[in-house]
Parts: sequence; structure tokens; C-alpha cells
Amino acid sequence: MKRKILIVFLILILATTMTIPVSCAISIPAETPTETPPPPAPVKPPTETTAPAETPEPTPPPIPSPQPEEKEEVVPEIEVELQTIAVLVDKSTYCQIRTEIERYVEDIENDLQAIVFLYHQNWQNPQEVRNQLLSLKDENLRGAVLIGEIPVPYFEGSWCGIGANVFLSDRYYMDLEDAFFTDEDNDGKFETANYFVKENVARIIWIGRIKPYVTGIEGINLLKNYFERNHQYRMGEISPTERLLVYSPNIHSGPGGTTLEIYLDNMRDSLTSDSDDLSNTLYSRAEINILVGSSGREYLEELQKDYEISSTFCHGTQTTQILGDGTISSEDIETAQPKPYFYFLYSCSNGDFTQEDYIGGHYLFDGNGLVVYTTAAPSMAGADEMQKYVEPLALGLTFGEAAVLESNGSPGAPSLGIPEIILGDPTLHIRPKIGVPRVEVSTTEIDFGEVVAVKDEGLSLSAFEEALEERTITIKNVGTGKLILRMGWFYMENEGAVRGDESVGYYDEPIPPGESSTIEFEFWPKEKGYYIGLAVINTNDPDNPVIVIKLRGRGI
Repeated sequence: MKRKILIVFLILILATTMTIPVSCAISIPAETPTETPPPPAPVKPPTETTAPAETPEPTPPPIPSPQPEEKEEVVPEIEVELQTIAVLVDKSTYCQIRTEIERYVEDIENDLQAIVFLYHQNWQNPQEVRNQLLSLKDENLRGAVLIGEIPVPYFEGSWCGIGANVFLSDRYYMDLEDAFFTDEDNDGKFETANYFVKENVARIIWIGRIKPYVTGIEGINLLKNYFERNHQYRMGEISPTERLLVYSPNIHSGPGGTTLEIYLDNMRDSLTSDSDDLSNTLYSRAEINILVGSSGREYLEELQKDYEISSTFCHGTQTTQILGDGTISSEDIETAQPKPYFYFLYSCSNGDFTQEDYIGGHYLFDGNGLVVYTTAAPSMAGADEMQKYVEPLALGLTFGEAAVLESNGSPGAPSLGIPEIILGDPTLHIRPKIGVPRVEVSTTEIDFGEVVAVKDEGLSLSAFEEALEERTITIKNVGTGKLILRMGWFYMENEGAVRGDESVGYYDEPIPPGESSTIEFEFWPKEKGYYIGLAVINTNDPDNPVIVIKLRGRGI
């Protein structure tokens, strides 16, 4: 069942919530009382006076020329489908922090104008959790927050160029419709090699984990403090200083540079917008502080200063990070009580919440932490990895929406991807959202026609360019907010599963309301035969987060 609300600038606030155990919280719009206009001011009767003798009659003032009537600017009406969010809490945790959880649900409803389904029970395995989420698939489910002891999905196999591994990944909960998961050896772990997405691609949802690094009453107190801090942030009682801290181990990570000065300049370029429009970026160059190769002690000292976001790129484990010539531990973070509110930790396994005392949990629960974006297994990234989140967060997307927008990575065949994880609350945003983008696509099918199949061995550049076939589509923003495009997948293959060569080109700056952008697709078959494929484009249009372009062509 789909529900829609109408946005004109002012949105009706969903105010009344009914919580049913092992069921859902239903929001009902509150009635707005009609204001009674104040009574007119009493008219004072005229007082009789004696006019002075022979007073000349005053000259009437000139009649002003009629002025053109000012017309009120009409704000376009944008219909937005009402989103649904699920909150799942294990029964024991819910019973101990029920008041905090129910206030948290109400905060989400008020902040995002969303319907929140609250479930509190004990799920025995990942399949039961997935089935719970599947029951909301037709309710425009956008994401789920998992609080406490919620079953963990595991995968096994090779990924990201790193050998055989067993690692946790909530992708099993994120792909509710189109993913194919198998456990052929019945060991409770899904094989990464068999993961694929069907032709009818639909959006994934975001998942957030709020799980303390300890159990028992200490863990419950950490949760209570976290939800109190979360509430204060939403109420505007906390105002972070708009500054960014970045840690890089050397000048070769991320954008690179031959000297420290060049490297710092390149890093600031990658973390700010190329556009003159400053609304596309989170920070100015002066608001970004970059540590390169600093010691753990220097890093911890910097964490005790006022920053809004901290982004760290270094080697690590579940409970440590290697910085400079030393190592910092979970205990060091607990002692430091860091002041940043949001973290990007590109450090191997920092987000493995199944390990007691995991360091990602210390960043979240100690100090001011609200959201930690990290990985739950060994991974590869760059020191400027967070740059892909700059524009989405600057334009008011929540951390969950930004993660979904960027979830599919570089163009290529669908895959499981890096086991990234959001610790904390993905429904938070750090900048206000202005307007609603709305995407309009010129076509959702591309036929490259007949293209000469040419082997690439020894092919000259001119011959290669001549062999390519090009097609373009136009995407227009017919909404009231800036539209972000991110290329997800683009691939074509023939009956024998032989991939063709393909490329895509597009301008990745946000598209202002009323303007358009073109996307150029190129295809070159390596063998004869019919090819089919998909191009998947992620957007920040709340009702059209995924554009699917069907592709076909024939190699001759």
C-alpha cells in the first residue's frame, strides 16, 4: 500500500503514534486547530470641537498613479511518496529502554515525516529478520535500524581481490527483492560467488546497527546515553562546529602528490566542490584539517577538539588502529572521549560489532558519536574516500540515503561489494534539505543496433573509436531541489556470457531545478551475437531513487 503526502514548503507533521508489541507504530496526522481571528478594535466616536474661524480649506493630496499588483510567487507542488522505516529491537533491550526507544521512534516520524514500524521480539536467525523486513516491502520501506542483539548474516568467498574470507554483511537485509542468496553447503553462510541481481532491478534499503561494545547494564547505559544525545541533536540542543578532520598515513593515499604541499592541496580539492555553488559542499578549504603520518598521540589530541566529522584512513583490526609508528586501541578511544559527532573509519574490520570491545563501537558510544560509517572486514579504500558523500550530505540527505545513493560503486556487473556498515542512526542528516528533486528521463531503453565485432589485440586508437557505437539519454530535473546522479551498473553480455566493452560519461555535478544533463553510453562487442544488459543510475529523487535503462545490441 502506497501513501502520498503533498509538500508545498510546509508539511503536515505526523504526531500521534500507536505502538503495538511485535507489530508497528502507526502515525496519524494531528488535526490543526482553526485560529479565531482577533475581534476588531473598537471604533472611538468623534469628539465635537469648535473649528477656528476662516481656516483655509486644505488642498487635497495628488492621487497616486496605480501601481501594478504584486503577484505572490507560486511554489510548485511536489507529491512525495510517504516513506516507511523499520526499527527492530531485541525483546530484552526493549524492555530496559522502552521510553528511549519510543521517543526515538517519535523523533524519526517528526523529523522525516515517515511512518515507523516498531518491532520488539527475539529473532532466531537472519531469515526471520529478512522475512520481517519483506513484510514491509510494499509499504515503501527505505531502511531499518537494528538495535541490540539482532541476528547477523555471514558470507564466505573471495571479494575485493582479497582471498577466501568469512565476513558479516547486512547486504542480506538490504536486498529484499532482486538479490539471489545461496547456502549450498548448509553452513549458515551465503556464498558470495552466487550473489547476483535479477534483471528487474529495484532499490536496496539502508541498514543501521546500534549495538554497544559491552553487554549487561553497562551496555544498557551506553544505549540510554546514546539515545539522549540523539534526541538533543534532533532538537537543536547540540550544534557541532562545522570543521572536518582527516587522517592519512602518507602522501600516496587518496589523490596523491609529489610533495606534502601538493598532496594537501589535492586532498582539499577532492573534499570540496568544483562548483562555485557552495551549497554543494560541506566545508570550505579553511575548515578542513588534514593530518598526514601523525602519531597516535597527536591524533587522539586532535579528536579532543571540536569537529563535526572525522575521517580516518589507516590499517586496523576489530579493536585497534595503526597510526604513524604506533597503535591506538579501543581503550584509548574510551579515555579520549572524542568530540566529533560523525565518523568515516576506513580501517579494516573496525565495524565488526560481533567482537566485544570493537573500536567502531567506542567511536559511536564514547564522546559525542552519532554515526560511524566503516567496514566490518578487511577492505581497500583511499584517504579521500568520504568525498563521494560530500554532495549528498551537503544537500540534506540522511546518512542512510547517502549510503544507498553511493552503494553500487563504479560501473560494472552487479556484485556484493565491500562489506561496509553504518553504526548508529542512518536517519540523521547534518544539513537541511532544500526542495525536492524530481527526475525525468528521455528513454529507458537503448538499442545500439548492429555493431562490428572486433578483437582488441593490436587495435589502433582510431580503429577503436571507429568501432564504438554511441547513444545518449537526457535526464531533466523537474523538481524543486538539486538532483544528484550516480552511475551504478553498466554491462552488456551475449548468450555465452561474454562481456562487451562499454563505457559511460556524464557530468556528476548536481543538476539544478529546471536544467538537464546528458549521459553518453558506448558499446563495442568483442564477438558476434546478440547482447543485452542494464544501466542502473542512482538518484536522490525520493520517489525514483533508481533509474534502470535496458540495453541491447548485436555484434556482426
